[in-house]
Amino acid sequence: MYQPTPADFDETVALSLARGIDPHDVTLVLWIESAGYNPASMGPSGNGSASGLNQMIPGNLSTYGFTPATWTALSAAGQLPTIFRFWDGLAKTFNAGVFPKNAAQLAGLNFVPDYYRQAGASQNPDAPIVSANSTDPAKAADYRDNVFYDPKKTGSITVNTIATQQAAQKAAGQ
Repeated sequence: MYQPTPADFDETVALSLARGIDPHDVTLVLWIESAGYNPASMGPSGNGSASGLNQMIPGNLSTYGFTPATWTALSAAGQLPTIFRFWDGLAKTFNAGVFPKNAAQLAGLNFVPDYYRQAGASQNPDAPIVSANSTDPAKAADYRDNVFYDPKKTGSITVNTIATQQAAQKAAGQ
């Protein structure tokens, strides 16, 4: 198991504060995404489809010059500058240039940025980012079975349902 270092947390704090988001919120998102703030984390399938602290897919990694293997070989502090560059790009493209201000918004944007934008989730935390009732069958099929963000299998994930799950993680001391 990866043991976060002071350098990991120092980097998280510096990059978070520079964007106006609480470092604890950023840490929570990364902790959940990587199953314990583990930069070597591989997605649920373990096949490299998503990896690292924020579970970046190979196509996104290649944009920054990484493969899943080179990415997961980095420490958390080594991944963080690229993760924040990635999130800055997501905010610019999918959130009107505004960096998310809390953990639930950040997780929603990191999770499925285009759906986040289409739903207007930054303005309406109850807007379904992902819904079983979506008119886009791929959208519904790809994400509706996310056990973490939709543990009751309602078929709908919103910023508020993400916030509820994050609060449960905090309460459990995760």
